Amino acid sequence: MNPVTDKTIERQLRDTFFYQPSTSTTTICVITLDSGMAYVGTSSSLTRETFDPELGKKYAYDNAVDKAIEGEVHHALANHYAKTGVSVK
Repeated sequence: MNPVTDKTIERQLRDTFFYQPSTSTTTICVITLDSGMAYVGTSSSLTRETFDPELGKKYAYDNAVDKAIEGEVHHALANHYAKTGVSVK
């Protein structure tokens, strides 16, 4: 089984979408992989004064990639165990 890293996810990236509500200091990032699987990452700033939209995008993107890594590792392990006939409960 090959390791799943941020580079692995970025090679599978089909689409990236950002949303920053105008009345909020929250940034939402949705990444979609070639498989069609989508992962959502978020970031928030405590105050409007410290909110940086570009940093918000970076942190939300990084959060979405982290979630994609977790999801893809889980998927790879499930496939591995299914092939070996081991039941995971």
